[in-house]
Amino acid sequence: MKLTYSLLIFTLFSFYSCKKDPALPAPSIPKASFTVNGDTTSNLTLKAAIDYTLDDASKDGATFAWDLGAGTFSTKKNTLFSISKAGDYTLSLTVKSTKGQTAVTNKKIKVISPFLKTVTLTNINWTTDQNIPKSDKADVWMEITKREKGKEYPVLPGGSFDALLIYKSPVYKDALPNDNFITYTLSEKLGIDEAAVVDGRYDIRVLIKTTSGVYTLFSSNYGGNGALFNGKTTTKKFSWSLNVHEYSLEMFGYYE
Repeated sequence: MKLTYSLLIFTLFSFYSCKKDPALPAPSIPKASFTVNGDTTSNLTLKAAIDYTLDDASKDGATFAWDLGAGTFSTKKNTLFSISKAGDYTLSLTVKSTKGQTAVTNKKIKVISPFLKTVTLTNINWTTDQNIPKSDKADVWMEITKREKGKEYPVLPGGSFDALLIYKSPVYKDALPNDNFITYTLSEKLGIDEAAVVDGRYDIRVLIKTTSGVYTLFSSNYGGNGALFNGKTTTKKFSWSLNVHEYSLEMFGYYE
């Protein structure tokens, strides 16, 4: 009887000893993902000097480490970034879960910059300006200046700022008041800072020279309205139009 009882105890002990504990759930592995201005694609073309929004779209991420591709970094969940110089870059997001597991995702980006190619002046009839002595013909040219952000500049007669001159067109000689348009084609590359366009830090002025002297026909800083910059990464082209009083300019360029 004692032998039978001992065998029963041994059998029960062996049964419970061999029974496995319930398996613990494996730690959740994070999945890294993000969007650029809502775009989920992995290869993007972006404009230089323009702010873009990076939004985290990861799963089970607790901490975040961004490599913004131009020597800048962030540990925010969502962040802004911009790159001032054209070129090829990689955006990277590393996420880490509460258990210490990590995941990484990348996007290849091509940053392009705008360059001005042509400028067309229309309705350049200086005889309607009471501040300019009457003249049957005049030499006409345009100038573009740019102001740095946060810096104060004196204002010149005619309303334009005394800022850095970045472009002066050739002189169109002996223009007539009834000339429909004057077009300048730039022979050298002139990069445009699109952020400065948005901030209104460019001043575009047209000057004329008559037998009486030199006059500012108009300045975009003084009386400018209807300015519109339309640049597309899909076509890699842009237009930049400006109306000042009865005068107008149409500027065109490209991205590269």
